[in-house]
Amino acid sequence: MVGGRYGSVVVMVTVMMVMMTAAAPQNNNNRGRPTGGAQPLMEYKFDWQVDDAESGSYYGHREGTDGARVVGSHYVWLPDGRLRRVDYYVDADSGYVPTITYINNYTPSWGQRPYRR
Repeated sequence: MVGGRYGSVVVMVTVMMVMMTAAAPQNNNNRGRPTGGAQPLMEYKFDWQVDDAESGSYYGHREGTDGARVVGSHYVWLPDGRLRRVDYYVDADSGYVPTITYINNYTPSWGQRPYRR
């Protein structure tokens, strides 16, 4: 019988070991052998934006991939009136490569921001 101060530690370590074993990936097809390098990306595209004159909100994000390189951009209308746009790409060689631009005195098609106190 395990008791005292160390008994609870032994029980806790045992429970943690059982949980880690149960949570480990169970890949019986390869019998423990590594599956190889990174898998290619699946193709995808998404695009969303918020363009709300009542709240003065104007921002969005667009991104897609051909399976090898991710290309995207996101933008936001800043409180000082500028539009910040970040165009980027991500690939295995370069990682994340952003190009940041600002457009001064930007105004969405619906006009100026509503007055706020």
